[in-house]
Amino acid sequence: MKKIFIIDDENYILELLKINLEMEGFQVVTSNTGKNVLNILDREKPDLILLDLMLPEINGFDICKKIKSFEKYKNIGIIIISAKSEENDKIVGLEIGADDYITKPFSIKEIIARINAVTRRTSKNSTENKNYIVLDIKNNTILKNGEILELQTKEFNLLKYLIKNKGRVVSRQELLENVWNYDSPSSTRSLDVYIRKLRVKLQDENESIITTIRGQGYKFLNSNS
Repeated sequence: MKKIFIIDDENYILELLKINLEMEGFQVVTSNTGKNVLNILDREKPDLILLDLMLPEINGFDICKKIKSFEKYKNIGIIIISAKSEENDKIVGLEIGADDYITKPFSIKEIIARINAVTRRTSKNSTENKNYIVLDIKNNTILKNGEILELQTKEFNLLKYLIKNKGRVVSRQELLENVWNYDSPSSTRSLDVYIRKLRVKLQDENESIITTIRGQGYKFLNSNS
């Protein structure tokens, strides 16, 4: 049975979601504040979080970023539910690590469908992904399942930058500026080539380690660094 943690300061929404999700067979934990969210995660170990943005004391963006900064929470899905419907808000939410973004008002059927989609994806990642990629800062090496990856300098720098920004969508422009140190049509094509080469060396055929976020960039999902 999947456990859902709902964080929203509107009690009627908490009650509405709790009743309907429990009718669908989910366990439900609720909170009307973002305070002590990490303690609740450690105690309840939810599979997914439904997160409002406009909360008292600490906003949903900050909560999402805090959760995604911890490796131990990487398999907990996060769906933002918010009245903030501007495109920029959605982009920011996805860039900081949310798995989905739903605007209020919403339908219960949509919520359940999105929950099922995200929990299927996160469950698959946690049970099937057996690659452990570690950045060894002291020795300036990258290891896969304990073995040093043989990488060219550009490959190493690219993968190192993605690992350091794990769980966050890194735009193509950001990679060009920080790994290539310049921007040109040739460097853009070069980025595509090096992403493909890294995927081959990581045996990332299904793109579960370096994931392409269409129209935005890349997200690194697998790291014990």
